[in-house]
Formats: sequence, C-alpha cells, structure tokens
Amino acid sequence: MSYRFFLGCYTQQNTSSEAMPAKGIYTIEISEEGKLIGEPRLVAKQVSPTYFYLTKNKKTLYAVSEPGEGARGLIVAYHVAEDGSLTAFSKQVSARGGLCHVMMDQEEKNLIVIAYHDATIESYPIDEEGKITPMFCLRHHIGSGPVIDRQEAAHTHSINFTPDYRYAVVCDLGIDQLRVYTLITETGKLHRAPGKNVICPPGSGPRHMVFSPDGRFAYVACELNSEVLTLSYDPQMGLKLLVEFAGRGDPRLLGRSCLGLCLGDAGAGLAQHPVEARALGLAAGSARRAARRAAHSVGVD
Repeated sequence: MSYRFFLGCYTQQNTSSEAMPAKGIYTIEISEEGKLIGEPRLVAKQVSPTYFYLTKNKKTLYAVSEPGEGARGLIVAYHVAEDGSLTAFSKQVSARGGLCHVMMDQEEKNLIVIAYHDATIESYPIDEEGKITPMFCLRHHIGSGPVIDRQEAAHTHSINFTPDYRYAVVCDLGIDQLRVYTLITETGKLHRAPGKNVICPPGSGPRHMVFSPDGRFAYVACELNSEVLTLSYDPQMGLKLLVEFAGRGDPRLLGRSCLGLCLGDAGAGLAQHPVEARALGLAAGSARRAARRAAHSVGVD
C-alpha cells in the first residue's frame, strides 16, 4: 500500500541554484514505510499553486495560486485520474491578490479561499458539475500587530471549519487573531460570529490550525514566534485559549517561523511551503507535529 501526495510550489523561484525550475503541481508516492516511490511527477502546469482541497470522493482537486506581486489569484478545478494525473475543467480569477489557502464546507457546495496580502476571505459557490461559479461573498480584515515588518496590516492566512461545521475560523497573522464566521451553505455568504473571536498572544502570528480527532481541542501554529497554541472547543461556547509552548524548550528554535501543523491518527498528512521543506508524514498515533522554516525542523509533541 502507498500514499499519494500533491505538492505545490512557487514557480517564480527555486530553492537552490542547482534546482530545476518548478512548473506547477507535482505528485509523489510514499510507501507505508515512508520511502519515496519513484520521482516527483508534474501533473499540471499552474503558476505558483500554494494550497489544495481534494474532495471527499477524491475525484476533484481545487488548487489556488499566489502569483507575483500585484497579480490576482487563480482558482483551478481539476479532474483527478486513477494515476493522479490532473485535467483542468474550471477556472476563476480571484477578486483580490494571490491566494494562500482553500477550504470547502461540509456539503462541498462552497469554496472558501484566503488572500494573504489583501487580508480577504472569498466564497465561490460550486455548481452540480463541480465548476467554480463567480464569487458571491467577500470579507476583509483590517488592523495591525506589534511586529512592524510582518504585521503592518492584517494578513489572513488560512480558514478551517470546526468539526461540527458550525463555524469557519480564519487565522490572521497580521492582527494576532482567530476571526470566527458562520457560513450560509445555500448562498455562500459569510457572517461574523459575535463574541467568538480569539485574541492570540501579541506578535505570535497565527498561521494554520488543526482539530483533535474528538473535536474537543484545536492547535494553532504561530509563524512569528514558533509557538503552538492549544484551545478548547465547545459548540456553544466556541474556542477558548488554554496553553501555549515555544520551541519545545529548545532555545535554538525560539524566533523561528512555525509554518505547518498536522495531527495524526492514521494515514498521512502534508503541510507545504514553496521555498523550504514543509512535508510532514504522520504515522499511526496522535502526535502533534509542527514544521519550522528557518530551522528546517519538525517538532513532535
């Protein structure tokens, strides 16, 4: 048995002078023992694909792009073949700039995308054929944080639904907040959830989050201080910040960028970054793993 991963990258830059120019979306096969089977294979050409959503039936992959500065983002829908090959069948240009995250609601009727530099959340209804229809709703964050060179403005980075799909939670790196919304599935409209936002430690820069398998806890990877925040979740009370830890006690990791976070039960998870490695393989168990950019490391808790 093996596992298939789809990999994104920045196509405008390479990780080293010896690297081949990246061209889009790649696929790799990993054995149960964690060994690479064959070589990465280009399955679709797309400018800087940064994040993906694979539908529950594994037949459609939605990919978002983060082109160069000033360019608008792109959303592409692909049919997924048995061998992992991709065929594009629908596209939409985003309302704002480059996109860094994508998620769907429980019924997979709406695609929600995140634009980092513009600090926007955009929803795109999906038709019966899986095609992306024009944007229906846009929400915009404003504000700033104490880290002047990274928090000069709001920067939405990811969106996740709570396990019961009651709320959509947006990590905003620029204002150190988790902004909470509700989604009207029939229309794709996002509404703010009064009193449900979470204030994170100043200068932490929340980037990505995952929920525990039982849905009672959430973990947030903070890019700017390399901390992982732990929160409790209750459908009525919402999210509540509990504890935080920094760098697993290793002073060499303090101040490093914490990029991705995976919580394993069985199978595999993947966090990606276009410049430095962010691939995380999760074996059986419930270990919490976080990738750090500058340290090229994975922390396990």
